[in-house]
Amino acid sequence: MPISDYMTANPITMSPDSPVLTAIELLVNMNISGIPVTDEDGYVLGIVSGFDIICLQASPGGHVEPQTDMFPAIGSCDQFGGDTDKMWSSFLTVKEAADKTNSQTCGQLMHDATTIKSTATIEEAAQIIFFKKLYRLCVVDKDDKLVGMLSRGDILKVTLTNLKSYLMDSGDDL
Repeated sequence: MPISDYMTANPITMSPDSPVLTAIELLVNMNISGIPVTDEDGYVLGIVSGFDIICLQASPGGHVEPQTDMFPAIGSCDQFGGDTDKMWSSFLTVKEAADKTNSQTCGQLMHDATTIKSTATIEEAAQIIFFKKLYRLCVVDKDDKLVGMLSRGDILKVTLTNLKSYLMDSGDDL
């Protein structure tokens, strides 16, 4: 079974100059875990994943907004029960995370992507994902240009379909 039958064709991509904030928005809004970074010709340069974003040490679940103020807002100490050390620590952490997020591009944040040819089989893809402990593969054509993405979830869907088919043929129930 060729992976081209199971991959997500024409995936969303980012350029190396794209802001990290744009990548975060796409990851969240599209409910995906990684975005390939490609050049203008469609060659894979790397991938930006949710894990890469988490490594920026942004406040998980918090609202990160760039602050240009020299000091925390008046009254913000109340949020920390009057503990000024916690207030300053939080102010600096959020400010640093926001500054880091706003100043980085996808090209700076991306990590190496593993590619596989669109003619490869689902079994070959599953072995690569298993042995390299990957979450996704960038699927490329004969010219090494990105044509799709194949994730663990895609392989899991194929596995479920195959198991159901086998059990139906054998008369067993799932």
